[in-house]
Amino acid sequence: MLWRIELFGGLRAYSGDHAITRFQTYKTGALLAYLAYFRGRNHPREELINILWPDVDPTAARNRLSQALVWLRPRLEPSQADRNSVLCTDRHHIGLHQEAVQTDSAQLEIAIQSLSGASPHDQINGLRSAIDPYRNELLTGFYEDWIFPERQRFARL
Repeated sequence: MLWRIELFGGLRAYSGDHAITRFQTYKTGALLAYLAYFRGRNHPREELINILWPDVDPTAARNRLSQALVWLRPRLEPSQADRNSVLCTDRHHIGLHQEAVQTDSAQLEIAIQSLSGASPHDQINGLRSAIDPYRNELLTGFYEDWIFPERQRFARL
């Protein structure tokens, strides 16, 4: 199952007829946003806890991470046959399979990188199509510390 996750202008995930536009909690959405933005990497659970729940008791924070995963898994992988096809987890790490997820932010970066060396005319046309996904700032409505520098980077880009 291939997911398209849109990070510009908020957070939305689409796969065929499935859409995720609302999340159990704000932090569940923030977890998916982080995993999607840094897809293809396995993130240590403790790192995710420190990013998303820095001021929460470690035991409570681990429980909140587990609850977020319990909510996300059946939505990203609706059948048992799909298990671990999108969300890969083990006792120590969590990530999204890069082949199973596309993001508008990665699409924009790839499009801009592909313009290097192109003629000015092709660069203008390429930039017009590249900025199409950039409807609004990165993850509008999310206020996690890691988002602000990325928002500024995309604004400069």
